[in-house]
Amino acid sequence: MSEQNIVIDNIPESISKLVIEPWAEEIVIGQGDKIYVEGFGPIANARLQLEFRNNSLIIYAWQGSKLTVRSNEKTIETASKVIEAI
Repeated sequence: MSEQNIVIDNIPESISKLVIEPWAEEIVIGQGDKIYVEGFGPIANARLQLEFRNNSLIIYAWQGSKLTVRSNEKTIETASKVIEAI
């Protein structure tokens, strides 16, 4: 079992969108937002992969994992929270 947590402090004009793969979910991020991403799943030592492109932060989850995303302490309802990554 693996678990990984990421905290994103969005400074002005840094990131405008969070993309969560493989669910292709897009979450708009405002200036000054604080985003928490918690990943957990069945594969030992698995890690989230991050890619920054065109003012978007893309997070790739590992097979069988689920993610919980919170923005400014509020949980965002996403498919990645209930459906395992393929």
